[in-house]
Amino acid sequence: MADTPLPKLPPNVDNYRPIDLFGVGAYNNLDEPKPWSNDAATLKIVTILFLALSWTFVTLRLYIRLRTVRSAGWDDLFVFLYLIAGSVGSISFIVSVDYGAGQHMILLTMGELRTYLILFYLMNGFFNLGSAFIKLSLLFQYLRIFQRGTWIWRATVAVICAVSVWGFTFSFMAFVPCSRGPQFNPLGKDPGTTCWAYGSNNPDVFTTTFNAHTVMNMVFDLVILLLPFQLYLGNKTTTTNKNKMRLGLLALLFMGALVNFLSIWRLQTIFEHKTGWYPTHDPTWYGPISILLGVLEINAASICASVPIFWPVVAPYLGSIFVTHEVSVQVVEYRDLEDGGTGTTNTSGGGDKKQLHHQRSDSEIRLNPLPFSADRKEGGGNNSDKSVLNEETARIVAPPVVDAQEARVDRWFDDEFAGFQGRPRREGRRGATRGWGRCRAGCEATACVGRTSGTRYENITTIIR
Repeated sequence: MADTPLPKLPPNVDNYRPIDLFGVGAYNNLDEPKPWSNDAATLKIVTILFLALSWTFVTLRLYIRLRTVRSAGWDDLFVFLYLIAGSVGSISFIVSVDYGAGQHMILLTMGELRTYLILFYLMNGFFNLGSAFIKLSLLFQYLRIFQRGTWIWRATVAVICAVSVWGFTFSFMAFVPCSRGPQFNPLGKDPGTTCWAYGSNNPDVFTTTFNAHTVMNMVFDLVILLLPFQLYLGNKTTTTNKNKMRLGLLALLFMGALVNFLSIWRLQTIFEHKTGWYPTHDPTWYGPISILLGVLEINAASICASVPIFWPVVAPYLGSIFVTHEVSVQVVEYRDLEDGGTGTTNTSGGGDKKQLHHQRSDSEIRLNPLPFSADRKEGGGNNSDKSVLNEETARIVAPPVVDAQEARVDRWFDDEFAGFQGRPRREGRRGATRGWGRCRAGCEATACVGRTSGTRYENITTIIR
């Protein structure tokens, strides 16, 4: 429209619709059934729901990193930047529903169409930023795990550089689409203004820009999904429990596959309607499905980036939501060791103290497997009256032999959750060293995992209310 002479326009043109000024056009799509993705309530509810989930998961992640672990990094900075950019883009999309998103463009007034173009400018620019920020957050998170100098570490750095260039280039083209700034006049651009990429009036240029960004976005999503799975496929998979780590990686694979599915679906809708130019130019009618899938994609990616950070801290508390009391049933047998373990107690001798053997039940072994509980004094007895525990009661597990890559993963998990578990953190890490007092009590079950002199032990304390 900008390259052809415009007809004489009536005054107060903002109150007129394009159909009143220019007619229907060569192709009439007004009789097409309204798709589910154009329903105003659906667009708003789905966007608000996923935005709320993204805020919840990212906030939990940042709380754990900043308050509990106190080990924030570049990945946390980029996930915070994503949260700002993604929120602006999502809110712009929600508001755009009231100004034409999901409706036929020719049925909107010129004023509504101008407002929609402003909101689309914000959506497009901030979604491009958000897509780059969330990918950088995931990649910097990988650098905290991979051993510096290994091929996987170098590959991650290379992908970070590529994503940075990609994100900056397309974000710049989105925020600076024309030589004289963004143009929001639905009837054409200002005289002497040159526009490119997202601001071009050429359908082929406009569509190619969107297709290039979406294809590269999908490729980067796939690469980021596959990078950590060399841990799953190799021998350097876990820290202490190989099967448990593999299950966690499979869960992340499932969530990452969902992100890639949304990316592929979005690419298909863009190709199908040529970003709103096919079968006729109606971006407010054909575009909402692509925008909605973009919203879901970056919000799902933020959830994938946040779950591994806070889940190990939140998981021990989930059982207490449903369990209010736990009862331990014990069977205790006392034997007189002086009588050779016959089961009888010699009462002669007037108050002579006996050597007693305390046989613990399975439930007691499960709840209190302390390697140092063999030295705990029985109430009212002297040092010789300590209970003698068998090998099943004291579980002392020697740490497996690990290589440099597995040790790197192991140290990362230790530092991530040292504050929650109550263990002193390694020297050289940011934040104050924590003592054992930070292991919290008052819940039904609290797990504290620690190290001492080449030995790993567990102390599970159950508090019955």
